[in-house]
Amino acid sequence: MWFKNIILYRLSEQFTLTPEQLHDKLYSDLSRSCGKMEKTTFGWIPPLGKEHELLVHAINGNYLIAAKKEEKILPTTVIRDHVAEKIAQIEAAESRQVGAREKRNLMDEMSITLLPQAFTKSSTLYAYIDTQKGWLIVDSSSRNKAEELTVLLRKSLGSFKLALPEPVQKSSFIMTEWLKHQDMPTNFCIEDYCEMINPDAEATLIKCVNQDLFAKEVTAHVSSGKQVMKLAMSWHDRVSFIIDNELAIKRIKFLDLVQDQISDIAAETQEEQFDADFSIFSSEFAQMLPDIFELFGGLVDMKAVAGQLDETVA
Repeated sequence: MWFKNIILYRLSEQFTLTPEQLHDKLYSDLSRSCGKMEKTTFGWIPPLGKEHELLVHAINGNYLIAAKKEEKILPTTVIRDHVAEKIAQIEAAESRQVGAREKRNLMDEMSITLLPQAFTKSSTLYAYIDTQKGWLIVDSSSRNKAEELTVLLRKSLGSFKLALPEPVQKSSFIMTEWLKHQDMPTNFCIEDYCEMINPDAEATLIKCVNQDLFAKEVTAHVSSGKQVMKLAMSWHDRVSFIIDNELAIKRIKFLDLVQDQISDIAAETQEEQFDADFSIFSSEFAQMLPDIFELFGGLVDMKAVAGQLDETVA
């Protein structure tokens, strides 16, 4: 299990719970199946799989957690088909037309009637708390889904103060400057994908895919005032990714140097392989993320927050 995306949150205070204490707090919000009249449920599951009991898997100060969402699938088309049949019956039996308000009421009633019969689908969202660096890292490409996990975490813990990372310098401006001046940031390489918008007409989106981003046809867009909102990069030839203007990191791929490191591991069980994988990618992130922040002048108040964390750890 490898994280493919990063939605990052900063912890506003030192995380002091032990893995056992965190497990106990998460236990009050275990995952369960939807009831007959429930559309969705969201709760914690063991990150190592259903054959395990612990809701927290801790390695090197990183606490891995997982939440499972179960949703009932009730397509609008199905509801409309049933409502259409009901309307036809009413109009035939009562010799009248069904009005708009009554149709809306029938839609609501049919949704309730069909809900217990709906199929369900489930999805799992992984995250881990880096207790040493003070981060919550969620493996999701959707900020809305990541927010759902933070809401559940706050519910389980009673209080959990988080903040989105705020760079000192505007990230879209810095990424645009790289292309404008053909400047390669230290320890990083710019790859072959970017998205740009016209700040005066944000509906205008330009995607450059599999292109040399320093080519004239690309830099011409930058020269005309377009701003880079997403950019493909690689770090130390170890990790490639796409970063956006909100510091969300997506489509993460671990390159040959990391893959060779994985190949050298002689794990005898699935649990050992899981631990090795988790240790490797969390270590890569712990080293890569500060370098990313530095590209944009660091994070607002990052030094103050880091100092508080270090003092608490000491």
